[in-house]
Amino acid sequence: MTSCVLRKYLYMSDNIDGRIFTYGLASCTTSKWSLNCNPCGLSVMQNGNLLVTSFNTAALLELSADNGESVREISLQADIEDPRHGVQLANGQFVVCHGCRRTLDQVCMVDDHGRVISSYRHVYAPVHLALDEESQFLYVADMENNTVALLNSTLMFVRDIGERLSNPHRLYLDQTTRLFVGELDGGISVIQL
Repeated sequence: MTSCVLRKYLYMSDNIDGRIFTYGLASCTTSKWSLNCNPCGLSVMQNGNLLVTSFNTAALLELSADNGESVREISLQADIEDPRHGVQLANGQFVVCHGCRRTLDQVCMVDDHGRVISSYRHVYAPVHLALDEESQFLYVADMENNTVALLNSTLMFVRDIGERLSNPHRLYLDQTTRLFVGELDGGISVIQL
């Protein structure tokens, strides 16, 4: 799930039926977009479009925020398997977390052609990202290590955040001072930054 403040829309993925549901917060309208993949991770790009990752395709998909039509598909380098979530940095590059206990788990920075520019490999089942838009620091839900890794904009490790987390699975960064961590067991932790 993600939201676009500018357009006042909420987007939710259904990775079982291959759809994205939209909800207009101002208009109270709903719609659904059918995809040819199983959407897993959603984020809003700088241009307001939707960035979609799907763990059954090794690609990032940009969808028009207006109608869900495909704008472009960025095929990811061959060693990026099971992409879980992706975000776009201010410099236009993308960061993708991938793997989930079956493959090489890492967080990768990729260019517009899906080529890996840099990577961070000291994670085990990275499943979700949160981007601090001001600092461009990245928070990585490192599920099997029961922590959230903080990386800088070049994917250098800064520190681990959170104690006693139970399989952190989803992240939401309140751009002021809080990180909300959804845990696999249904719990939610709020970390004051």
